[in-house]
Amino acid sequence: DVDPSKCFGVCAVEFEQTMPNKYTVGTENGIIYSCSRKYKTPADKIQAQTRAHTGPVYSVERNPLFIKNYISVGDWQTKIWTEDCRDNPIVWTKEYAVQLTCGIWSPTRCSLVFICRMDGVMDA
Repeated sequence: DVDPSKCFGVCAVEFEQTMPNKYTVGTENGIIYSCSRKYKTPADKIQAQTRAHTGPVYSVERNPLFIKNYISVGDWQTKIWTEDCRDNPIVWTKEYAVQLTCGIWSPTRCSLVFICRMDGVMDA
């Protein structure tokens, strides 16, 4: 049986086509889970977890050229992570005065990230 007090809502899911058995999930409680579709026991399904934000993770997306790197958008910050170091982000933005809603890597410039804010402004 599932204990409802241990359940959480998923706000963002990232799936990379070049890694068909792997996906990343951002949750309403600020945690990012790296998961595998190829597992032997249910405990093996979640490979790693990272406390990423204080509020919900609204967006998780892998860099299209460097797939070990990904961004997360939540609360008032965007953070860039690498799978080689899950304890801390490698780069993060300042804390914005308004809440952030999503982020996406530029399809033509591998180090450029576009961030959308709750007030309708898009930053690069």
